Amino acid sequence: MFEPKDHTLPFGRRQRGPASSQVEERDNRDYWTVWIRWPGTSGPQEYKALVDTGAQCTLMPSNYTGAEPICISGVTGGSQQLTVLEAKVSLNGNEWQKHPIVTGPEALCILGIDYLRRGYFKDPKGYQWAFGIAALETEEIKQLSTLPGLSKDPSVVGLLRVEEQQVPIATTTVHQRQYHSNRDSLIPIHKLIRRLESQGVISKTHSPFNSPIWPVRKSNGEWRLTVDYRGLNEVTPPLSAAGWKHSPTICHGLIQTALEQGEAPEHLQYIDDIIVWGNAAEAVFEKGKKIVQILLKAGFAIKQSKVKGPAQEIQFLGIK
Repeated sequence: MFEPKDHTLPFGRRQRGPASSQVEERDNRDYWTVWIRWPGTSGPQEYKALVDTGAQCTLMPSNYTGAEPICISGVTGGSQQLTVLEAKVSLNGNEWQKHPIVTGPEALCILGIDYLRRGYFKDPKGYQWAFGIAALETEEIKQLSTLPGLSKDPSVVGLLRVEEQQVPIATTTVHQRQYHSNRDSLIPIHKLIRRLESQGVISKTHSPFNSPIWPVRKSNGEWRLTVDYRGLNEVTPPLSAAGWKHSPTICHGLIQTALEQGEAPEHLQYIDDIIVWGNAAEAVFEKGKKIVQILLKAGFAIKQSKVKGPAQEIQFLGIK
């Protein structure tokens, strides 16, 4: 995506009326050719307009008058009394869109963000410009959440093809009473247990051991099933210190290994949060697709609700 910096044009530097060979472009700001077909006219009028993402409205000088008055203030402190008139606008002289134009004899010649956010354009130099989310919608960009293999089941669990780990047996029987649970959690937790059982993740058993479950409500309203194994861990022989770390580090390492073996494209990873980037939405989609395919092949399960983008703004590790 290419996007210009915000600019504001002082009233003393306007381009009056139609475009001509005398238009001064002494700076690096972008001027586009704009055709306006005013109401009641047969032919379009051509302008050279400053592309200004900081302008909230599009202004064009003319002698036409709209029914709605408006006061426009400039950066120098002055103001102008103009009117709003709906006219047909085109950036190529062929395709036309109706759009409200702020106009008057002394109006500036500015293509504002109100028109630019309609979608995606090419400037006279051939560069592509995209402004706002509307650009993504206009291009109908493929979303990563539509990839095959993603799961809609919030309790889905994967099965990695890694070496099975043996945990030493506890030296003492530990039977802890179940904690008092919130009534709101009982039904969703029972449903979650049944889904995990149907996937073969857990199974019914008769055992003198018991560790209490601890339902945790997530920010999206769903429930996470956790078990308090602290009592059991106290009577379980410790594992070898060499190579063993806490669970987030193990999770990070397993995902990292799969991505490295699959020759994943450039990305950033923190435990199970992964982000890719690029200069175009299609490039981001292809990178994300490759990473999803690598993880699915390795045996990871990926929730569809967790896969986002491509987008111009995302949230990663809680930060936009």
